[in-house]
Amino acid sequence: MQDNVTFGDGRLPDFLIIGGMKCGSTTLYDYLNEHPRVFMSKYKEPSYFSDDKVFCRGEDWYRSIFDQASPHQLCGEASTSYSRCEEYRFAVKPETWVNYLSAPSRIAAAIPDVRLIYIMRHPIERAYSHYSFLMQADAMMSFEKALMHHKTIIETSRYIDHIRRYLEHFSQEQLLLVILDDFEQDPEGELDRIQRFLGLEPMPLGRETIRSNPAGSAYAMERVNRWINAMRSQPILKAAIKKMAPEDLRRKIIARTSEALANGFLGRRLATRHKNKISAFSDESRAQLAEVLEQSTCELEEFLGRELPTWHQ
Repeated sequence: MQDNVTFGDGRLPDFLIIGGMKCGSTTLYDYLNEHPRVFMSKYKEPSYFSDDKVFCRGEDWYRSIFDQASPHQLCGEASTSYSRCEEYRFAVKPETWVNYLSAPSRIAAAIPDVRLIYIMRHPIERAYSHYSFLMQADAMMSFEKALMHHKTIIETSRYIDHIRRYLEHFSQEQLLLVILDDFEQDPEGELDRIQRFLGLEPMPLGRETIRSNPAGSAYAMERVNRWINAMRSQPILKAAIKKMAPEDLRRKIIARTSEALANGFLGRRLATRHKNKISAFSDESRAQLAEVLEQSTCELEEFLGRELPTWHQ
């Protein structure tokens, strides 16, 4: 980042979707983006509080990703890296460090009154989806080997650990816990609950269901976005798109186009190809993972005051 770069005033967000990874946060981001009184960040996952390289850009940069919000709108973003436990690791680019453990304290220092939404999915299913996501670049590693090599697969499914980390810095009233199963069974009711938590008047947000990501869907979306970005980078097409509509509308059109292609015939073909390359989820691996996550799931049930019977197998 150059020293002479300046940004618009912008503002800090009113709420954050802090995770969990592969639990439906992208769909929730899209849902809330439909509300006229909500402005979601220009980038779905800025990872400002967890990625040291991004954090070093400073608060002015972070505010700038909300600089197109209207005064009457609430601002939000959705970075699933805010609910991960590794202290440091290399990100995709070797020169970039990420610092997941600092996210809660950094958030509390910058926006102590922020509201937090944490969405959780069946921990075993989430772990396998996480594995599929990690294998986008390398589909040669078995699921069993990946569990040993990438500790984050299991740690990200220990939801109660992340909840406790945030409650060290925020009140329980600031944290809304959402179960993806509940969302799938009653999307309208859960969306109403989320909107009320944010202080919004509940309204229909245009979609009927929220779905978790099946194995390979993230791969399909990544490939589709890569193609779209390659086309958008062409000078003539880039200039034509810029004249078509305001930036906020362009972002929505591009997002909807990506979603339609990734969920259509092309996306299904790409997802199937990826799914056939990665390791199958055997009954033995599932049982072993259930045993590893059993205590965490039981502690979460006690915290929530409800049973989650399907999450134990």
